[in-house]
Amino acid sequence: MIIWVGTTGMTGWQRHEVLGTKREIVCLTDGFAIDIPLRAAKNPRGVLIAMRDHSETHTGRTVSVSELPNF
Repeated sequence: MIIWVGTTGMTGWQRHEVLGTKREIVCLTDGFAIDIPLRAAKNPRGVLIAMRDHSETHTGRTVSVSELPNF
């Protein structure tokens, strides 16, 4: 799980795989999903930028990002 902390709150993101046909990362705040290509992403920063932009709509300017590997 990835935790995105903003100035007014935080959002959580969790990775989902659907039977090896689709990967996505889902915002636990509102269920918004971002598709991740199965093969190497052509623009891996694009996923992070989309996560940041979506998180900042809920929590304000980003303060910190961290990972909870066992959650």
